[in-house]
Amino acid sequence: MIFRLSTWFSLILFLCVGVILFQVKYTVADLENVHKSLKNEIQTQSEELHTLYAEWSYLNDPARIQVLAQKYLKLVPIKGEQIIPYSELKNSGLGAYDRQELNKIIKKVVPQKRAP
Repeated sequence: MIFRLSTWFSLILFLCVGVILFQVKYTVADLENVHKSLKNEIQTQSEELHTLYAEWSYLNDPARIQVLAQKYLKLVPIKGEQIIPYSELKNSGLGAYDRQELNKIIKKVVPQKRAP
């Protein structure tokens, strides 16, 4: 029995198509696994980001920051006497401020701590 050339050609063609389909099938399966893992990772990152936004919102709550500032910084409002015009700052010829003059101004402006 002699096979015709078209029979051999068809047999080789079907064999090549089968091998290519086999490779494509497993490549697609691998890509689906990668897609699923990336999708899970994105979901995890999204949940972590949501948690971080919630923490950031809590940490930046103005009422909470005000309580912490009053507790740890012990700041007091600026008094009018503490603000001086720029003209009172005497500048020496070299561009550096006269240290003695600045100390006088600072002593005048900043309230001194009183000994108990």
